[in-house]
Amino acid sequence: VVLVADQAVRESRATLEERLSRAIVGAVDAYWEAVQASESLAVARNSLELAEATYERDKRALELGALPPLDIHRSESTVASRRLEVIQSEYALKRSQDRLRRLVGADLDAQVAGMPLLLTERAVPSGELLSVDRASALDEARTRRPELAGLRYRLAGVETTLKVARGNLRPDVSVSAFYSTSGRGGTALDPTTDPPTILSRGGFGQALDQLRTLDFERYGFTVAVTMPFRNRGAQAEFGQARVERERALYLLREREQAVALEVQSAVDDLEKAKESLSVARLGRDLAQKTLEAEQRKRELGENTLFFVLQAQADLASAELAYLRAAVEYQRAVTGIARATGTLLERNRVQIAEASK
Repeated sequence: VVLVADQAVRESRATLEERLSRAIVGAVDAYWEAVQASESLAVARNSLELAEATYERDKRALELGALPPLDIHRSESTVASRRLEVIQSEYALKRSQDRLRRLVGADLDAQVAGMPLLLTERAVPSGELLSVDRASALDEARTRRPELAGLRYRLAGVETTLKVARGNLRPDVSVSAFYSTSGRGGTALDPTTDPPTILSRGGFGQALDQLRTLDFERYGFTVAVTMPFRNRGAQAEFGQARVERERALYLLREREQAVALEVQSAVDDLEKAKESLSVARLGRDLAQKTLEAEQRKRELGENTLFFVLQAQADLASAELAYLRAAVEYQRAVTGIARATGTLLERNRVQIAEASK
């Protein structure tokens, strides 16, 4: 019973670790959503600044007669549309921050809820990107995934129950033995006379002497044999234990296959995110160079305002695509930690041992 209870405690701990892992994944996802919203707002504001600078140049050119009057409306329209994008980005940031506050419990206190969130980690990774070996990741997942550990503890408990149930179907032989000695000190009387005649006198010391000399010994043994003939209850318990064992084995194998698939998918997502990040970075750099080239052509009179504004919009789109790729990479890194069972350790989460 104690062994089964200990295995049940270990299974409960593994279940708690799994639930904590899911909660951490949700919190991390909400954090990167807030980071993406914050940096998207920065992109929108930068795009607005570029549009306003273009509008100011066009307005001066109009005042000097170097720009047709109708061409100024394109700049004004672009400024208005990008202001709208800034407003939308501001409210998107507010919604994502509110969601993050709810997940971490920062909305429970009115004073804390009103404080701004300081998102210290940026979406764009610094340093070398994470590389994962598939075989090593799969081995680590089999060892460290908490739900697999929980299912193994459950299987161990079921197997212990099965052993007990199998033992109840076997003959039970119990042997017991006893040995005792006593001291009978005191005054001995003859009850056949009236009044009773004193035969001998003794006391506590005499009783102790009799214990030492083993004058009054008693010993014996018993043997009890129990044969489980037609023990329907024990047979039913054994059958149920076998069914539970097969069920536990099936659940463990099924979950091991699911974990293997999760690891493969997590590694694929990481590789895809790394490639997307590289391509998005190149696209952003090229969009920046294109804008600089179009602005230079505009200053030299080789193109029109349309190409400059289009290059600005393309740069904003490229920056947002780069930001999305960076956030997806960060989520893929979290997915690797989740799939391999290292998420709690990566986020420095420890579960205290239960006090006895």
